[in-house]
Amino acid sequence: MAESRRKTPIDERKDIVRYCIDHNRDYKGTATKYDVSYSRVYNWVRDDGLMDKRGCHKANNEVDELEKNSAGRTNG
Repeated sequence: MAESRRKTPIDERKDIVRYCIDHNRDYKGTATKYDVSYSRVYNWVRDDGLMDKRGCHKANNEVDELEKNSAGRTNG
């Protein structure tokens, strides 16, 4: 089991997910091989964890008119 957290680049995550799926969804074996936690492997395979979800994003219905107008402006 991984003792400390480390950042896993998206390319490595793709490799981990492919390996796990190719090996009959062996989450434990994959986690051991790549030194990541079982739950991370499981979530990446299950929830399409390969998406880069960094940053705070609002849904379209959460954006008010002021934000819509300022996003469409250009400097000049």
